[in-house]
Amino acid sequence: MENMEIKNKNILVTGGTGFIGGHLVEKLIGLQAKVSVIDIAIDSKSYFAQKQLDKKCKLSFIDIRDKKKIENYFSGKKIDYIFHLAAEPIVQKAFESPYSTLDTNIMGTVNILEEVRKNKKIKALIAASSDKAYGKTKKSYTEESPLKGDHPYDVSKSAADLICQTYYKTYACPVVITRFGNVYGEGDLHLNRIVPGILRAIIENKTLMVRSNGKYIRDYLYVKDVADGYIFLLKNFAKAKGQAFNFASKDTLSVLGLIQKAEKILKTKINYRILNSARNEIPYQHLNDNKIRKMGWKTVHNLNNSLPRVLDWYGNLLHLNGKNNKIDQMKPKNLKTKIFLDSGDPGETKKIIKKLGFLDGQTTNPSLIAKNPEVVAQIKKGKKFTKKEIYAFYKKTIQEISRLIPEGSVSVEVYVDSNTTAPQILEETKEMFSWVKNAHVKIPITKEGLKAARQAVKDGIRVNMTLCFNQEQAAAVALATKDAVKRGDVFISPFIGRLEDIDKDGLSLISNILRSYKGYKDNKVEVLAASVRGLPHFMSSLAIGCDIVTASYTTLSEWAGMGCPVPNGKYIYKRDFKIIPYKKILSPSKDWRKINLENKQTEQGIEKFCADWENLIV
Repeated sequence: MENMEIKNKNILVTGGTGFIGGHLVEKLIGLQAKVSVIDIAIDSKSYFAQKQLDKKCKLSFIDIRDKKKIENYFSGKKIDYIFHLAAEPIVQKAFESPYSTLDTNIMGTVNILEEVRKNKKIKALIAASSDKAYGKTKKSYTEESPLKGDHPYDVSKSAADLICQTYYKTYACPVVITRFGNVYGEGDLHLNRIVPGILRAIIENKTLMVRSNGKYIRDYLYVKDVADGYIFLLKNFAKAKGQAFNFASKDTLSVLGLIQKAEKILKTKINYRILNSARNEIPYQHLNDNKIRKMGWKTVHNLNNSLPRVLDWYGNLLHLNGKNNKIDQMKPKNLKTKIFLDSGDPGETKKIIKKLGFLDGQTTNPSLIAKNPEVVAQIKKGKKFTKKEIYAFYKKTIQEISRLIPEGSVSVEVYVDSNTTAPQILEETKEMFSWVKNAHVKIPITKEGLKAARQAVKDGIRVNMTLCFNQEQAAAVALATKDAVKRGDVFISPFIGRLEDIDKDGLSLISNILRSYKGYKDNKVEVLAASVRGLPHFMSSLAIGCDIVTASYTTLSEWAGMGCPVPNGKYIYKRDFKIIPYKKILSPSKDWRKINLENKQTEQGIEKFCADWENLIV
């Protein structure tokens, strides 16, 4: 086999919008390759987005876990080489969501390998493993060291690494495996990692919180050296085929050693505090990379010559220029409730962020999408959508909103009518959850809806249980979703305004739900005040300590115009609706399936959303 040419070759990068992927895509484009990328979303702050690489490659939003979509993507497509980088990269998130991590990192890799196995025209697959695949040791790793990860992230990398080797040895698939140390550089948006954390602490003049005991040792490798390493392996694929390669640097340091070196390089004092709270971390990791260096690869960068420009990049990212983050300054310090926008228009998202200076999330539904200016304009022209077109528009809208609030939650609603079954709801939930990385999927509180939600949370999917009108529904939601990983993976949305329409006090329902959840130790649900009709509803939701409140652009604009006041518990909204008395329904021993979930308002809400959706469709 000859070494690979890159110019004019069709190269696919999975996970190409991510931290390392963005730098690799940029380099491949510079080498005149024809680059395609698949990923689940683009973060507007990412290196990929900042460099506008989406305009220079073919980008498709696909979750690598979706075997059918991967098969459809590869069908009839000419691909010469693949760089497989798509993965769940965060150790802590893997600990919190083991199922989705193992599914992504292992079965997602299998899905890509299967396409290589079936398509003999694909000449190279370079797959990203990790130094974490080796597990714990007190010695340097060589490529011959056993792979023995023992926690979710480490195991996912060990398994995927071994599976890549299996496909080479069993099916002669053209595979090479990379194992890099800790990568740092422009574009890493995970600010809880140590290098971004150090730089943010400097920029914001804050104390750095060190999660470990400060003694963990790692190799620190600059991201552009990593991209060069990938290119080097492709160019030398004939020699590399079927093998794994370690990539390291001469910057092998403990966390405290890294802090001291950063102080010296950047000529500044870094205040830090040792928390010693890290879980499932490997104390010592150092890669012996003699093998790849003997082939001719070497690092060009190091902490000394790269850290100052990485600091500049984070300064620009945070819009700081030596001052405190303006967004943090605008968010009231005493605000405990998360603020969501209730809208299907990304234009309103942009405007309200500008007015408030922050936004914690956004809720959408078919009725709100029907009010989107683009949808309204098309309907006025007498042109309705096909079902496929309206779903494509909904997905595009959600992805645009997600790019505006990448750290927030975006709720997207499944289509459900009175005949929709739990398996059907679950299938659509999985599809919508794949649209963006920060999704909560809205499911109505019915028996079938809760069956689907129960399985969804077990699969690591976040849900927003909507159309809540009584305490029975709230109790059932908490019991059915107790297997969610953490609190906040599930929302429940009581509808204040719609309860007032039937002369019931919606705010008293929210108070009752908060009270019942407080005494339930397995609770994973946050309460989201919905159907907020104006400032009194909004301010009252803040006053009673609701976890989240979602409100219209008009209401949030009015609040912003007042200076974003946060009321105390004595805030009074005068109303004459019937108070809903507290009921003690929630009990750990209770079976949610035996709770009566029938509710006329929930049924009416489902009918309205269906009607709004169907009015848009041919």
